[in-house]
Amino acid sequence: MFLSGLAASVVMGTARADEKAGVTFLVVSDVHYRPGVFPHDTHEQLEKIVASGVAAKVDFGIQLGDFQHNAARDRAFIDVWNNAPFETHHVIG
Repeated sequence: MFLSGLAASVVMGTARADEKAGVTFLVVSDVHYRPGVFPHDTHEQLEKIVASGVAAKVDFGIQLGDFQHNAARDRAFIDVWNNAPFETHHVIG
């Protein structure tokens, strides 16, 4: 399922009827949070992506790099991802 133009939820695997089917995860890539440069640079946009992961009951989320451009200045934005109510991971790059 494609979400918000920046994220995708993927379901893999199968299970018995009484078990959860596989692993569900949220993939986020190339957010490029840089206020004043890109039109989607808001915490609300990332909050919508996180909410879509919650709605899909993902097991974890992973962002694949190019998340933001200044870690010191953008700490609050990074925390939106890090404080999601599911396990989150970062790929630096």
